Amino acid sequence: MLLNGITSTSAGCQADYRFIDKTGSAEHRPLVFAGIWYRSGKSQTITPCVEYSGFRLGLGYELNSMGIANGNGGMEVSLKYILPPRVQPATK
Repeated sequence: MLLNGITSTSAGCQADYRFIDKTGSAEHRPLVFAGIWYRSGKSQTITPCVEYSGFRLGLGYELNSMGIANGNGGMEVSLKYILPPRVQPATK
């Protein structure tokens, strides 16, 4: 990422867990996940999220290690809608 002439690189990982009902089906069951991200000496971000019926609600907390912000970091909330995949028509 290039911001005001400064190059920034981010890396991270994420783990998820999908709840399964008693029949063994994961369809229409919530998915929860969490991740941690690092941005080249500037910050670390922790992100827990939950996804259900195409909606993903996330909460992030960024730990600022550069001293730019007043305080140690900041919170962010995100809400996303994920479109279902298109079904390809059957060919004969």
